[in-house]
Order: sequence, then C-alpha cells, then structure tokens
Amino acid sequence: MPATWLGAAAQGPCVPPLAVIDIGSNSVRLVIYEGGRRAPATLYNEKEICGLGRALSLDGRLDDASMASALAALSRFAALARNMGVGAVDAVATAAVREAANGDAFVAEAQIVLGAPVTVLSGAQEADLAAGGVLFGMPEADGVVGDLGGGSLELVDVVDGRAGRGQTFPLGALRLSVMAGDRCALTRHIDATLAGAGLLCRLEARTLYVVGGAGRALARLHMEEVGYPLRLIEGYTLAAGQMRALAQDVSRLAPETLRALTSVSPSRLKTLPYGALVFDRLLKLAKPARIVFSAHGLRDGVVLSHLPKVIAAEDPLLSAARELGGLRSRSFAHVMELCDWMDPLFSASGAPETAAERRLRQAACLLSDIAWRVNPDTRAERALELITIGAFAGVDHPGRAFIALAVFHAHEHRLELPAAVAVAGFIGEADGRRARTIGTAVRLANTLSAATGGIVPRTRLACDGTQVNLTLPGDLAALAGRRLNKHLGHLATTLGCKGQVRVEA
Repeated sequence: MPATWLGAAAQGPCVPPLAVIDIGSNSVRLVIYEGGRRAPATLYNEKEICGLGRALSLDGRLDDASMASALAALSRFAALARNMGVGAVDAVATAAVREAANGDAFVAEAQIVLGAPVTVLSGAQEADLAAGGVLFGMPEADGVVGDLGGGSLELVDVVDGRAGRGQTFPLGALRLSVMAGDRCALTRHIDATLAGAGLLCRLEARTLYVVGGAGRALARLHMEEVGYPLRLIEGYTLAAGQMRALAQDVSRLAPETLRALTSVSPSRLKTLPYGALVFDRLLKLAKPARIVFSAHGLRDGVVLSHLPKVIAAEDPLLSAARELGGLRSRSFAHVMELCDWMDPLFSASGAPETAAERRLRQAACLLSDIAWRVNPDTRAERALELITIGAFAGVDHPGRAFIALAVFHAHEHRLELPAAVAVAGFIGEADGRRARTIGTAVRLANTLSAATGGIVPRTRLACDGTQVNLTLPGDLAALAGRRLNKHLGHLATTLGCKGQVRVEA
C-alpha cells in the first residue's frame, strides 16, 4: 500500500494572498495573509508610526509631516504587495482620517499611491470589524469588545459569538496624549465622555475583550511581572481588579520609567499611560468580571469578511491544526486517522468524553507529528514549544497546554522537563492523565505503523477498564514484538490496566 507523505494534505484551491492596510491614528500597517484560509498564516507584517492623529485635537487637521510619512509608507506597502502577488488589497482608514477636515484630500492621494480604494470606516463599522477580529480568534466570545486605538475607543456587544451594535468614543491614547490638562482633568474628560455609553451597563459582571496595541502592551507588562510561562497575548485573562490595578499603576508612570520595561515597544512609550488611564476609568464605570486579551483585531475582522461563509464557519483551531499537520507531518493520512482509532480508550472510562474534550484530542492528533524532523533527543521539547507559542486561534490557554502536553507525551513518557512541568500547571490532574493517554496512544500508533497512513485503521484498540487490547490482522503479524509490547505497556500503565497484543488467525 503506498504511503501518503509530506505535503499531501488537501490544501484546497490556490487562493492568492490578501493584503490588509490599516491606516490608523498612530500607525499605518500592512499585513499580508494567506488567502482563503480560516486560520491564515501571516506572510508579512510591517508597521510605520506616522502619527496621523497627532495634531487632530489642535486644529482638526492631519498635519503635513504625518501625511507625508503615511503616503511614503503606503507607497512602499503597494510595492511589497505587488511583489508578493497579492490577489486583493483592502485598505481601511479609521478615526483620524474620518474626523479630519482634510481627510478626504488625504484619501484621494492615498488611493493614487496605493492604486487601490481606501475605505474610511464609520465608528460603527470600525467597532464591527474589531468585534469580528475577536470572533476570528474566539468564535464563542460573549461580552463586550473594547478596541482602544490611537484616535478612538470602540465598544461593541458580542452575544453567543454574534456582534451587536457598537459605539465609538474620541478617547484614543494618541489623542489624549496631545490634549492639554493634567491627570485629573483627563480623568474628568474620560468619565464625561463615557457617561453616555449605553454599553457600559451591558458589561457589568461580564467579560471585556481587550483589542489594540495599548491593551497588548498592558498584557505583556503583567505577564512579565508574574513570570507567566506562556508567551501568548491571545486568551490571556485577568480578573477586573487585577487589570484595574495594573492600569492605574501604568497610567502614573513617566515614559522614562516605562523605558526600562523591555516588554513595552519604544513607539508606545509616550501614549501607553493615556491608554491605561482609559482602561482604568472604563473598568471603574462598567465593572466587568474579567478581562480577556485578544491578539486579533480590526485587520483580522477584515480578513474574516473576505472569506466565504462556509470557510468562515470552520473551527479555527482544527483548521489551523489540519494546515500545520498537513505541512509538517510525515503522513497527513496517518495523523488524520489517529483520533478515531483511539476512540475506544475514551469511551471506556466512567465519565464520557465531552465534545469539547474530543475537539482538543483531535487537534492533538493532527499536530502530533509536527516535530519529527528534529533531533530525537530534543523532539519532545521542540513539539511542546511549537504548540505553546504557535499561532493557533480558537483555544484558551488551558486548552493549548493540554494539546502541548499530549504531543509532548507522544515523544516522551516522563514529565521531567521543566518547561513541560510549567505547562502542566495549567491543567488539572485528570486532564494531565488524558493528555498522557493521548500521547502514549500516538506513540504506540507510530511504532505500529512507522507513521504511515492506512495501517492503524486496520487494527483495533479495545479497553474494558481493566485491560487494553491491540488486535492486528494476520497479514500485519510481523509488526508484533518486543517494541510494540513496550509501548502498549506504557499506554496500559497510564490507564491503570494491563495490555495485550493479539493477532487474528
């Protein structure tokens, strides 16, 4: 039977890349994404700090220097997009261009430079795309999305994965940084502006999903302070009290003090205290229960809007796992077969496996062979690293830790590596045993088949709670032996059972 080897994953029709250009109040950014994917890889990402909104509160106009800087960046972005063969350029402009008296003139020049239309988003459209960005990574989000940019704050209610109507407020971090007044005056201004936010009452005791660079910077500061073991913004969660204490502290810091904190980008030093002040006041007024940070935002909302409905509705975690498994595994057919093959191990337990648990198991199986090219001595460590820092959406930090540990155990039975012990701290003992069971079952399957597609479905696993049996058809009898018995023994020990390899007559 021929093997199905690397690169044989069905990637679907070839769709050219999509370029998204975000002309913001503080920065102008180009992101080029894979086309036609629910979990697209970022092919290129570049940002230029132009400060288009810097002078807006002074005279209501975009100043000449910031426009020249933005147009130069757009000219470069257009050349990059052409060179990369993008299929479409979707350029959007936000608060600064929307409000400026000379915004229309700037857009006219920008369209000539880009050779593509520039859409000036309304506040409601900006809020809707920010919510779309959160749903891009967290499809079941339920709460209020807060997108704090350089020129404005957008709030939009999200219920059961659907975005409602949004509101926009002129409270961007860059805008506030150039306003006259001390901290007390700015606090009164923010409170007065938010007083008309009908969405604040919708946020009480719910989740605030934080979007934007200021929010990501605050998350990094907190992660650095507490020594958080996963270097991931997406899904990082704080209690509202923790977030408010952080925001209050940062809002009082001078830029020279922030400069000593390596997790803060130099381009954000001057504006971060103002962004923190907005979050402080928002949390005081709205009283959410918790804060969840999103690494996605408006640009990802734009990407989602380009996808056909059938692709947009795909599970982002499983979509990403299939893509990476297809690219990195020795046999994509083999990793696709694993989850169904090991089903009997999880139907025999006292507590039936939930749909959410099986979803994580399926993702772990799809990703189980992505580190096979690495030196065997470091394969388990590399697999753990690839999953804990990988660009996967649709999974929270405990879920990611579970998948990482399952794949780790596909290469290493013992839990001794310090990084693996730290990751294990995200999940409980029962989930730790499930992760070990998945990993040892994958290792057994790889030993049985040499990670070749079409072999494991011809065999049967069975578990009655006291014994695990692996049954081989007669023509595969030669695969039985000491090594297969060894790995079946590891699996059986994990389950608290005995193991036996059987060969059909």
